[in-house]
Amino acid sequence: MFERIENTKPKTWGLILTPFLLIIGFAGRINNWPLSWLWLFAFSSIALIAQFGLGSYQIFLQPMKKGKWKSILGLTVLSFVLSFAASRVGILLFNNASNANPIAKVIVDNSLWENIYFFLTTWISLAGEELITAAVAFPLYHFLTKRFTSNKAFLLSSIFAALFFGSLHLSTYSWNWYQCLVIIGLTRIPFNYVWKRTDSLRGGIIAHTLYDYTLFLIMLIVALLQH
Repeated sequence: MFERIENTKPKTWGLILTPFLLIIGFAGRINNWPLSWLWLFAFSSIALIAQFGLGSYQIFLQPMKKGKWKSILGLTVLSFVLSFAASRVGILLFNNASNANPIAKVIVDNSLWENIYFFLTTWISLAGEELITAAVAFPLYHFLTKRFTSNKAFLLSSIFAALFFGSLHLSTYSWNWYQCLVIIGLTRIPFNYVWKRTDSLRGGIIAHTLYDYTLFLIMLIVALLQH
């Protein structure tokens, strides 16, 4: 997959359209437009197709390499560890307490059927989060490989895309910059490495879904115990 990105120059018109496509997808998600869980995935997909073409997009979402589940689980756990460590550092060094995830209240207030619908559809929105991150990381990776080694280009593009991903959460978490850019943003970099290990965005989607659904279930259990 990454060899394809290195050798396929993003289309200029696709790069120009990308910010507008991502804004539409993100707006549909956060403003709860009809089928809000689909907007980010759909418009991030269109952005990647506009950048690299349909053939490349299909390669990006090709089946994962076999025997990569250990990598997915290991890197997902690493993301949890980094997130917890970053949260503790924020408190100890900057007195920066994280804001509560608003999803917790939604899950608790939902009826059983609403939660079933939530869990059946939210993974598509999380897939959209992987694609919107890729829509930033992939073209940047292509251009960086012209100046740096592939490993360094991947790391730099991953850091930039992670910060972009974190910034998307600013309004949700009351503009807590440390929480969004560091705890949410930079600690998702292991998901990018899942792309690389599995040679597919599917790996990152699975890791991201495992991560968030684990958090959702923990929130639900804690909330039920408190009641």
